[in-house]
Amino acid sequence: MTARALGPAVMIEGEKTLQLLKFAIKAGVQRHAYNGIRNPELDVMFAAATEALAAMSGSGQSDGPEPALAEDCSQTDLIDSATAARILGVTRRQAVRLGATLEGTQLPNGNWTFHRGTVEDYARERQRERSRGTGT
Repeated sequence: MTARALGPAVMIEGEKTLQLLKFAIKAGVQRHAYNGIRNPELDVMFAAATEALAAMSGSGQSDGPEPALAEDCSQTDLIDSATAARILGVTRRQAVRLGATLEGTQLPNGNWTFHRGTVEDYARERQRERSRGTGT
């Protein structure tokens, strides 16, 4: 049961954590409604949490509209520097040094996130260069 900040996003791991998040969002929606306040952002978050729970359980229903799609990747497409290092076969420090090359994002806490596809493409290209004898 964990939640991690990944830039402007939060990655939630575990069904129980997601259920707690859905409960908290629903409480916020209800409190706003009680006070006569309409907050569309909370509605979207609630719908996203509901959809994620339905997807995790394999069966279920959606209690709200389709959430807005992430701008260009899913949360599972984002990886941290340790995972990037394993994919590349380098140290975590070297993966961070390659941050700009790999189009990584440095978070306010100093951690880095990368798009898995970008890192895997870089690793394949690096392997091709090594097999041709032109890489280091």
